[in-house]
Amino acid sequence: MTTQELVETYRTPYDTQHEKTGYKTKQYQKGLEMARDCYVVYIARNGVWSSDNRDGSTTFSYEGIGYHACTADLLQGWLDGGVTIVDYRSEDHALIPNPLPQEER
Repeated sequence: MTTQELVETYRTPYDTQHEKTGYKTKQYQKGLEMARDCYVVYIARNGVWSSDNRDGSTTFSYEGIGYHACTADLLQGWLDGGVTIVDYRSEDHALIPNPLPQEER
């Protein structure tokens, strides 16, 4: 599965409602910023995400990827930002590796 196909599997009917509000862009930018600030993002079986951050903290979210609006855009930001994503919703707990060399993380 390509990353674009992965993102599309998490699109919701609510995403189109936010095309004019700027929320899609805000979520994408949030994903890019998070990718700079964390090592790994986890998507739990229920779709809620969390992250292990570079400062040693952990972030837990109530947002469900593929449930809440524009979370596919958040996911796209993570992917474009190069963070490693572990998706526990997939049967094999798919690891989407960070494409950046170790020294650039």
